[in-house]
Amino acid sequence: MASIFKPAGKSKYVIVYADENRRRRKKTAYTDKRESERLASQLEETARKVRDGLMSRSELSMLSQQQQT
Repeated sequence: MASIFKPAGKSKYVIVYADENRRRRKKTAYTDKRESERLASQLEETARKVRDGLMSRSELSMLSQQQQT
């Protein structure tokens, strides 16, 4: 389960989640808590799919490249 928090004095939320290798990662999210929760859910779901073999690492890298554009 991802943790979502807003650091003191900051405007954006921070997400701490487990990646596909179960390593803890930290990602800066949005100023809106619901959007940050939605992003956290997507990050966890993608990591779960890779761990379960439903998505390959190459698909994961393609997905992250598409999201950056």
